[in-house]
Amino acid sequence: MARERYLVGVKPEELQPAAKAQPPQTPRDKWDNFWYHYKWIFLGIVGGVIALVVLVAQSLSVDKPDYTLLLVTDHAYADEQLTALEETLSPYGRDLDADGKVEVQALNVYLPNDGSSQYYTNSQVLQTHLVAGDVFLFAFEPAQYARFAQDVQNASTADYTFFASLPVKDIPLQEGGTAWNWAEAPQREGLSALPENLIFGVRAVAGTAAGKQSEKAQQQDMALLCAFMKNQPLVEQKTEG
Repeated sequence: MARERYLVGVKPEELQPAAKAQPPQTPRDKWDNFWYHYKWIFLGIVGGVIALVVLVAQSLSVDKPDYTLLLVTDHAYADEQLTALEETLSPYGRDLDADGKVEVQALNVYLPNDGSSQYYTNSQVLQTHLVAGDVFLFAFEPAQYARFAQDVQNASTADYTFFASLPVKDIPLQEGGTAWNWAEAPQREGLSALPENLIFGVRAVAGTAAGKQSEKAQQQDMALLCAFMKNQPLVEQKTEG
């Protein structure tokens, strides 16, 4: 009786159990069901794949330089000044990647003496290259070189030197024959915006810069620097036109 009281006014068809949902039968129904449940997951995967393809394509299409110079200075230099330095160095190098041109990239790491956050940020950039061992050709302003050399000495064993010996004769060298100041070099004409004194050197193949590929990169950078020191260009500058 109690059940019947509760069911007063309820239609018989409403008491029937709901029909069991039928799985999609046609390809269109299956696609609509998939899209309804997994649309955002699908779009996320597609977006990730597209981003990966773009990144890979960009990395493969990047024209990497034949040589990289890390220029450590007291303050930043404009892109035009760095470009002038790159163009001055390029005739002394070789087309290592056989793309028809000699390319030198000058990366300026400036370390201001004002205690600003920029000093610490750029110090990390320098440390990153040192740990990675991906750059062998360096140029320092004297004050920066003195500070850097002291840091290396404090952190290393007594017989370790950061720069390798420069195999040149009749050219005044510093630091036991491992560093060269371009102050009197005639080839620095036209680069008056850059420091009058720059100390060049090539990193030794040791520590984080050890390895077979490192030896090859170091020899290539050494050949470029020695040719520059002797003012003996290896290639002719090409002009577009």
